[in-house]
Amino acid sequence: MIKLLKILITIIVSFLSILLLSEIYLRHIGLGNPLIYKTSLRYGYLPLENQKIVRFNGSNITINNKNFRTANNIDFDKKIFFLGDSVTYGGSYIDDKNLFSNKVCKNISKLNNLNYSCYNGGVNAYGFENIIKRLQFLEYNKNDFVVVTFILGNFYRNFAQIESLPYFTKKNESIFKANFELLGFLIDKFRNFLRFKNKEFSDFKNQNELNYLKSKIDKDIKILREYTHKNKNIIVLFSPSQNYFQKKNSFIMEEYLFKNYTDNLNFFSISDLIDEGIIEKIYYDNVHLNKYGHKVYSDIITNILLSKIINE
Repeated sequence: MIKLLKILITIIVSFLSILLLSEIYLRHIGLGNPLIYKTSLRYGYLPLENQKIVRFNGSNITINNKNFRTANNIDFDKKIFFLGDSVTYGGSYIDDKNLFSNKVCKNISKLNNLNYSCYNGGVNAYGFENIIKRLQFLEYNKNDFVVVTFILGNFYRNFAQIESLPYFTKKNESIFKANFELLGFLIDKFRNFLRFKNKEFSDFKNQNELNYLKSKIDKDIKILREYTHKNKNIIVLFSPSQNYFQKKNSFIMEEYLFKNYTDNLNFFSISDLIDEGIIEKIYYDNVHLNKYGHKVYSDIITNILLSKIINE
């Protein structure tokens, strides 16, 4: 009996030691303090207001009292709002100050001596309907600018809900909170593996599906054009994936989107404005930008906005 008890104690102590070492390591790389979201009848979900956390590579993530990500609290009279999904949001591996949304305001201040406050309303996994709702209820003045960035995936995600995503709506203050965050992520991945064949639409060889997607894009762009016709300070950007430049998978539909709906007045395709020689240097993965990519996008967006500011 005593021998069995010693074995049991050894197992428990070993398990707790491994768990503690794992916790130390996971917190070191940035886990344990995830962004907290809240549900919304209007938008589906959005980041909870008044958060400041540190994540991967020491990256700061700051959410203000209006649910926007921002690098500072300076509130100038003129503002630029950035809407979109995770491409705009920037991910937990990009610091607030390195987001293209923040860099645009800095660029304009340097080049044109004008002060704007920039607010990042990008939200992870948003679909078209989520983004358009943010635009619909956005409070802004006639001299403000709104930059809305879309990827192809936004047009087939529809209205995303937090319940289907591996995100948190409450804080975990447990001593093993980093382990719990990792466990939650792995459970969600395993759940998806067991239940779903494909996480998102990806059959770009099925002509019926392609035709339906084209029809949906047509309807969605008409909605966007209603906004840009009423307000010329709304800029729509189409952001390409690496697949587009490599001519594989989704590039067929991206090509359709970029060629049919850009007018270089309010609708722009980044693919037309970027040097293809740097394409391999700007991506974190197939669609998301790395730090350098955010700088490149900020320069492109700055040029678009300055042309409009000068002509006002």
